[in-house]
Amino acid sequence: MSDDPKAAGAEVDGILAELEGMVAEHGVAVRMVAGPHPASDEGALAYTVGLSLKDQPELLCTGLPPESAHALLDQLGRRVVQQGLVLEAGQHLEAGHPDGSEGLPVAVIPVQDASDLDAVRQLYGSRSVLQVVWTDSTGRFPWHEGYANPSSLQQLRGPVDEDLLALPCPDVPPSPAAAENEELVVTTQAVLDGAAVTVVWHTADGGWQLLGGDVTDDTVPAAVHREELVEADHSLAVALTIPAGSRATREGAGQDWVQWPLGSA
Repeated sequence: MSDDPKAAGAEVDGILAELEGMVAEHGVAVRMVAGPHPASDEGALAYTVGLSLKDQPELLCTGLPPESAHALLDQLGRRVVQQGLVLEAGQHLEAGHPDGSEGLPVAVIPVQDASDLDAVRQLYGSRSVLQVVWTDSTGRFPWHEGYANPSSLQQLRGPVDEDLLALPCPDVPPSPAAAENEELVVTTQAVLDGAAVTVVWHTADGGWQLLGGDVTDDTVPAAVHREELVEADHSLAVALTIPAGSRATREGAGQDWVQWPLGSA
């Protein structure tokens, strides 16, 4: 945002005009707001613009990568606009994965403070807002025992309904592949040279990719026994419990692992 008030005002007007154009064309737009640390999704915010015109609450989610957050809210917003879906606090439903498939469980809670939804406030005034809460890779919500992600990643903006608190905690057994110490995994030469593993993929077919460093089309892949990497970095053992079809990421060595919802791989 420009430091010049006139330039900043013109920039805001341009953003609002762009959002209004998207709402006119699609019925809903999604506004992304980065967190305080650009390299992390912690504190990141995404919210809908346009559902107010249908006299429905706007939606927000926190902590998801931008592409996933946009896909989630756009899909739910279009269901509200095009299919008449009515969302209310306390609901538990399935939303579509970013790849278009169905089956991502989400919960809906009220938002008590929506003062940072600037575009909504500027276009429609004070409106009711609901938060769409997503699960970790095991299907657990933030209030479940054993929730895998840091509490600071997905900040809850309001109280959780008793029916949501009573949702059963999924009993997800450790991945069979995680117990096979001799299994070969795909990694990169950078990891073998000492770079920290920052992304762990457990593919739908049961394979593993443990990646680190800058991965490009020219990156040289390497195969190694998983136990060798775990011996060098014991914190990898946590990430190697994720189910097939999901992934875990962290910002760097020694940081907490974040487990993304099933289907994110």
